[in-house]
Amino acid sequence: MARTTSIDCYYSNIKNKLDNKQFKLIYDCLLEKGSATRGEIAHYLKMEKSTVSARVNSMLKHGILQEIGKRADKISGVTNYVVTINESGQGRLF
Repeated sequence: MARTTSIDCYYSNIKNKLDNKQFKLIYDCLLEKGSATRGEIAHYLKMEKSTVSARVNSMLKHGILQEIGKRADKISGVTNYVVTINESGQGRLF
């Protein structure tokens, strides 16, 4: 079925991504925490950091999340990028 507008396509794309259980877990984690590094998300959800990184990178690509700077990871102490939910709702279409 063809989408009638690019906005329909955009919201459909977000919905499809959030239907995936891991995307939803990460999204819900950030709703609760506000912002976190990939390592903190992995620790909190008891998931592999590589899995979380792959999902977060995909969510960044689609504009669902955004990076807001760097800080020391609360788990490892290493400086990493912090991600949060993209409040503007302006995800990338392409």
